[in-house]
Amino acid sequence: MNTGENKQNNKTGSIKKGSGLVLLGHISFVLISVMASFFYYHFYYYPTYPESHEHGESAFWSSYYIGIFSVVFIWLIQFIYVIPMIIYTLFRKEAEILKGILITSGITFLLGGGICGAMMLQNMFIK
Repeated sequence: MNTGENKQNNKTGSIKKGSGLVLLGHISFVLISVMASFFYYHFYYYPTYPESHEHGESAFWSSYYIGIFSVVFIWLIQFIYVIPMIIYTLFRKEAEILKGILITSGITFLLGGGICGAMMLQNMFIK
């Protein structure tokens, strides 16, 4: 009997599955935040102030910026749904899925934080 083959059979999940879970969380968060800002504008703000087109237009852009803000800061907000995934996979002892979750969330954190920091530095020096 080959012991390497037995070790391979005992592993559950895969790194791709963990990465897919995090990417699914990213996609669903972006969709929910953009839809929430859309519904805020169309069903709360605009019916309240229909006579003021200029004011309504600024409300549209503010709801647009809410959606953009959530997309830009996904690197920070991802921990809302990544930490429960990590805890769940730790209790289930699924090491390969945990590796995928950690790799994908780490990449998102580093890329998003770097891009956000570069944008803030650019705005600080351009006046």
